[in-house]
Amino acid sequence: LERLGKRERQRDPAAWVSPHRETDLARVAGVVRRAAVFARLDPLHAGTAAQVERVLALGATVLMLPMVGCRDDVATLQSLAGARASIVPLLETPSGLAVVADLPALGVREAYVGINDLALSWGAPNRFWVLAGDELAAAAQVARRVGVALGIGGLARAGDDDLPVPSPLVYAQHARLGSTGALLSRSFFAG
Repeated sequence: LERLGKRERQRDPAAWVSPHRETDLARVAGVVRRAAVFARLDPLHAGTAAQVERVLALGATVLMLPMVGCRDDVATLQSLAGARASIVPLLETPSGLAVVADLPALGVREAYVGINDLALSWGAPNRFWVLAGDELAAAAQVARRVGVALGIGGLARAGDDDLPVPSPLVYAQHARLGSTGALLSRSFFAG
């Protein structure tokens, strides 16, 4: 559901911004039986409290917060959701990566690293630079030490020769970093 500021942050005008609507959550929640209903919110803004109430009422039980920049961002969303949903920070800035060490004290056991926005935050030439870099490796090491499951970026379909970086190299970085999950890209299902 993230849209606020997303188009402006993307370098690529063809970058995908989700067309999903909050009301789609009710349809998903109506059929999900063995999984949690997950909603990726907008970054914190004046309307966050109302957005949280709407998605919870529609059945979301996991709330992902993009563009986390500090510990207080996570604490704010927790205070809005209370015990009604799990919080999953999406770390997409250098300061967001530093939050990993604080997550257990906040009761958060899972986080994701958004490699596209993180690459943009660093001014990196591409997303693979983030995956292969020492900064992400250091954050992943902290996550393992403090017991936070850290999912990293997205995964495209293995063996896809149309990718700018061969998929085996991307998958190898997930293994090297101890990634506990990934968001599947739309191309994962292509073909």
